[in-house]
Amino acid sequence: MDENRGSPKSVIIGLLLILIGGFLGLDFLRARQGEESLISWSLLINHEAVSRRIDSAINEALVQMGISMKDLILEYSEEKKDGKLKWIHFTKQVRVPTSRPLKEYYRAIEKAVKKVGGRVISHRTLEEKKARSLMMVVGMKSIITCRLTLEQPKRVSSGN
Repeated sequence: MDENRGSPKSVIIGLLLILIGGFLGLDFLRARQGEESLISWSLLINHEAVSRRIDSAINEALVQMGISMKDLILEYSEEKKDGKLKWIHFTKQVRVPTSRPLKEYYRAIEKAVKKVGGRVISHRTLEEKKARSLMMVVGMKSIITCRLTLEQPKRVSSGN
């Protein structure tokens, strides 16, 4: 037998190791994108960086829709920790014009957040006398990284 070639057993073991390595790599990439994975990779993912990327994606989506810093009502961040996991939780309240429906803002933010490995965990719309609000809970898997409220004034009819 030629010494430059591996035995059939070592070739099979090598191929299995490559397959397993590929599977683990793909599963890790899925976890980083916020998708379901078969293995818990939580401790290997930098949740602080992901939460910052989600916040940046939200800001970018709002700016692309014509929202500026003057429309910001409230914004603050705080560090959160659960066991060994650490992340940043952002809270934002933004005034948005009535020129677009709230659903359009929702779709833009959902799309932007998904691109960076996050997801909209939940959302609801509230109707009040003078305003309508869209409240969104955004994060990765079950970790909440942002609570965003978009407030839209109701149009007032001018009848004297």
